[in-house]
Amino acid sequence: MEKKLEISTEDNHIIYGALNYDKTPKDKLIIFCHGLSWNINEHHYFNAVPFFNPKGYDTFRFFFYARAPKARQFSECSVSIHALDINTILEYFKDKYKNIYLVGHSLGAIAIMNAKTDIVAKNIFWDPSLGPKNLEDKNITYDEKTKLYTLHWGLEFTANKEMIKEWQDSSNPQEYSKRIKGNCGFVFAGNNIYHNAWKPYIENYDVRVVEWASHIFTEEGTEKKLFEETLDLLEKN
Repeated sequence: MEKKLEISTEDNHIIYGALNYDKTPKDKLIIFCHGLSWNINEHHYFNAVPFFNPKGYDTFRFFFYARAPKARQFSECSVSIHALDINTILEYFKDKYKNIYLVGHSLGAIAIMNAKTDIVAKNIFWDPSLGPKNLEDKNITYDEKTKLYTLHWGLEFTANKEMIKEWQDSSNPQEYSKRIKGNCGFVFAGNNIYHNAWKPYIENYDVRVVEWASHIFTEEGTEKKLFEETLDLLEKN
């Protein structure tokens, strides 16, 4: 079953999302937080529904920004605003579920690290991002007239200074790892650079690696392995 939800924020925006469950709602909820330039219909969020719902976990996928009335626009967002929206969603669900879990991919993981997650049973980070030290390496340019950055990624995205600065803050995993709190687990893509960068600073956490996966887990079998490792981490609460 799927139920479309609209959650209002304190600054007069609407967070759009989809709550899915198997036949009837359960007492466990996984909230998925997508990464930079992603959305809730990417394969690893959409396909998570039929994987986790039959196993007793309801799922909620939401847009940090969307083409919908009063939704945030990407150029208005920052990591801090993402974290505030996560807080809003947690407040909405806190009395509806016994156990709530956050799963964040890439920049979504960074946003979770900045959110208030005291009520969360476990945070799972999927290949958490590292901000760019050099914007040229990410093909990002700055326009003095608009005071906005442009991400030249096929489809071009405009980002404000706060987003770029706060994303760049995560380029130092030694310092950024100090923001990790609560019961956490990690699943890294073995063919990406992020695991080796984070590894020395997360030795006290349960860390899994999908050896043949790239950052978005599109190689054959990697999505299934990602879900299996995530489920095992959740079941070890």
